[in-house]
Amino acid sequence: MAGYAAINQIINSGFPLAIIETDSNQRVMSMLTEFSIKRGGALYRWVKGEGIHRCGMNHILVPRTDTANRFLAYVNHANHFGMYMVEDFDECLEDDSVQIELLRMAAKTDNIRRVIVVITDKAKIPKHLSQITVTVKHTNSSRNRAVMI
Repeated sequence: MAGYAAINQIINSGFPLAIIETDSNQRVMSMLTEFSIKRGGALYRWVKGEGIHRCGMNHILVPRTDTANRFLAYVNHANHFGMYMVEDFDECLEDDSVQIELLRMAAKTDNIRRVIVVITDKAKIPKHLSQITVTVKHTNSSRNRAVMI
């Protein structure tokens, strides 16, 4: 499936920030969840004001991850692979302290892959983050096409 190949490319790209442009957020989140189940990797979803939930264990909330800064601080200290899905994150990406946390994540040398996957209809990538970001455009079709750009 083309979508799975794009997800593999995101993970293997080495970039800590991935933007998936789509007009079908729910479909992309479903693809990421299916991929995570087949691959066996940890997939989380962050919701502003709530915090982080591990997909498949939505009843378990990671404490003190309700803000973008707390969420990213948690991710930066995680000691295991993780993909973290977020929606409505464009405003957060404009915040200087969020940018600093993402740049800190990119500079880590502990060989633990942490990937923030921003699902949005149109990416607004701040200049400071463009060098640590991979962008994928997802077209909602019967073949779930995803193209890495």
